[in-house]
Amino acid sequence: MGNDQDDVVVLPLTTLQRRLSGRLGSQDIGMIMISARDGSSTTKVVADVSAILRDRRGIQANEDDDFSVIDTQQIAQTLSSTTRILTLLLGASRP
Repeated sequence: MGNDQDDVVVLPLTTLQRRLSGRLGSQDIGMIMISARDGSSTTKVVADVSAILRDRRGIQANEDDDFSVIDTQQIAQTLSSTTRILTLLLGASRP
């Protein structure tokens, strides 16, 4: 997702909270990456994560989200369609 993988550390949330902040329940988290099991509906996972975040942050039904949930399959599809379009344009410009 555009990040240098050498700069990424993956660990359990409670370990992060305990090791970095010295206490559980710290609110200093900028990004959470979630991996779903193969064959899982990513649409359902995104909806479930969004519902949990809205509940935990106390966001009412008439309020906009103050977070974003990105499905990497959507990013891959967008990149794939962009690549196809660029390939067609480059192929069409040949004499």
